[in-house]
Amino acid sequence: MRRLLLVLAAVAAGAWILLDSGTPRDPVAHGREAAARAADFAPQAPRAPEALPPRAPLPETAADPFLAPSRGAPHPARPQVAAAAPVPPLPFRFVGRVTQQGATQVYVARGAKLLEVRQGDVIDGEYRVDALDPGAIAFVHLRSGTRQVMPLSPPVESAARPPGWLNALMLDHAPAGAGGAP
Repeated sequence: MRRLLLVLAAVAAGAWILLDSGTPRDPVAHGREAAARAADFAPQAPRAPEALPPRAPLPETAADPFLAPSRGAPHPARPQVAAAAPVPPLPFRFVGRVTQQGATQVYVARGAKLLEVRQGDVIDGEYRVDALDPGAIAFVHLRSGTRQVMPLSPPVESAARPPGWLNALMLDHAPAGAGGAP
């Protein structure tokens, strides 16, 4: 037990020496050291800027660029270029088609307005229907003469008329027992 106490005392004395060696004995001297260290990090007074190198003077201009142009002075003539009329995107959307007695009617919409279109129709003085095909409608923008094509989905067989293969399966007469009274 005595040995353990001696070892603990030696460790405590060593720790004391290590921790106490960095602190000065004189508090006034410690204050002077701190002030000297703080002076090293103090902001420096700004120095006067160095003189800029000389440069060549700007060239003389014929006229003051900040003066408003006089109303009487003619402007230089600009060549007139005929700007092509911009082609807007096609404003129509396909609504559907109806086939009755061999005649097909095609409908498109422009906003909330529903239109039946036929080949050669002029719509709102802006577009002409150039062609009506089962897979597309071609429009011509009248101001620019540009042709725009709206692709369509292929026509769907009518639910009222069964396809040909189903007609072959249908019987011409009703089965026995399926008749009038029960």
